Amino acid sequence: MGKDRTPRSLVCFVQALEGLHVLVELRYDTLIRGLLDQVDEHMNLTISDVTVEKMSDGTKQEVLFMHVRGRVVRYIHVPTGVRSHTAIEDHRKRVADARQLHAREAAQNSRPLLKGDQSQ
Repeated sequence: MGKDRTPRSLVCFVQALEGLHVLVELRYDTLIRGLLDQVDEHMNLTISDVTVEKMSDGTKQEVLFMHVRGRVVRYIHVPTGVRSHTAIEDHRKRVADARQLHAREAAQNSRPLLKGDQSQ
């Protein structure tokens, strides 16, 4: 598995938008509006309460849930009022706190394996 570069890339900013309503423009002239639930390190998006609009003919379709591959994303329009620097710093702090909590829980749940102990 490769090194996680998310904290030092622009993906970190997109991840900071999780929980907000966004407008995503895809290749092939398609607009997607919805609640950004999750973004991974490849900028694959998970969006809920989605409205899909084809710009070529104006047709709209409502979808409850959608997964969008990062390679088809052309633009992600930042919601009004989002301060990029603050959003990134808040996101990085949440990630660091979650990693710290996970490490603490893992340390608490681990116990030394004693000689003759068969359980793992």
